[in-house]
Amino acid sequence: MDATFDLPDSTDWIATSLPAFEPLEAALRCEMCKEFYSNPVITSCSHTFCSICIRRSIAADGKCPSCRTVLSSDKLAPNIAVREVVMRFQEARPRALELARAHKEQESGIEAGSNKKRKLDDTDMEDGEDVRQTRSRQTRSSRRNAGSSDAPVEVPESGDDGDEDFMPEGMAKCPICSEAMKQELVFNHLDVCTGQSSSQGRTTRSKTKTSFPAALQRQQREPSPPPIRLSTLNYSMMKEGALRKKLQEIGIPNWGSKDLMRRRHIEWLNIHNSNCDADERERRPKRQLLKELEEWENTQGGRADVKESKVMRKDFDGSGYAKSHKSDFDDLIAQARKKRAAPKPENK
Repeated sequence: MDATFDLPDSTDWIATSLPAFEPLEAALRCEMCKEFYSNPVITSCSHTFCSICIRRSIAADGKCPSCRTVLSSDKLAPNIAVREVVMRFQEARPRALELARAHKEQESGIEAGSNKKRKLDDTDMEDGEDVRQTRSRQTRSSRRNAGSSDAPVEVPESGDDGDEDFMPEGMAKCPICSEAMKQELVFNHLDVCTGQSSSQGRTTRSKTKTSFPAALQRQQREPSPPPIRLSTLNYSMMKEGALRKKLQEIGIPNWGSKDLMRRRHIEWLNIHNSNCDADERERRPKRQLLKELEEWENTQGGRADVKESKVMRKDFDGSGYAKSHKSDFDDLIAQARKKRAAPKPENK
């Protein structure tokens, strides 16, 4: 299969030696978008979703997609534990899946080989007594050879580390330069110790033991200030000019009707606040957030080439629509009755 269309899915584990990882990965995916959690947040009803997914859902109907509990976007909290687990699982997934697939293929090969060997053994059992005795002698000979060749070879270990740590009775090391001396001389030596050992090799070893790799040393950095989340507006109380000015202050497009600007502002709130829920190292700059808003504008906003269906609206007035188009319905009914009353042509 082309790698371009090889999309990762939890079912990838079913055909491997680790099928139990399938429900594990499924639990790390959002219930709404079916992708790995992106900036996961936990709701007041204890459900976890991607931040952008649940914020859009709350903006649409204000309810939890799982239990239909009424929710508010300002009650969402980042689920840091799930975010860390998803991040580490995604890092380990490619290598783990590769090893699981290779192990499954190896198991299949071993099983096929054992079946073939079993068939050969059944054939050999039909041979005569001489063949069995010859095989027995060969087996005993091979065991003797294997016993002599498989004997463990003892390799003397180097005693450098032991000699370095060994200290004769009555001797002690200076805690500064690691110089060995009599115990009663240590305190007087500390007053004049310069930190330089008489043995360069010993000093190097001491430095090597007491120093830590740079990768293990945590870099102390000042935490960045917490991001400021944006709050929703009372769109019904705002005039179109005030809303247009507000969008201009935020730095997003302010053209279009009031309803379009309202929808645009809601989407910007979802994108911006979702970015605030992300880890400090994963937060995106504003120019990237504006690019996401532009994608929304081209697909669902003012530039989207989508004809709205009035029939699908929640506030669709069915009775009013029927009254205004009553004459059209009457004509259609009359035409249908006329066709029904017309005699059918006889088949020759």
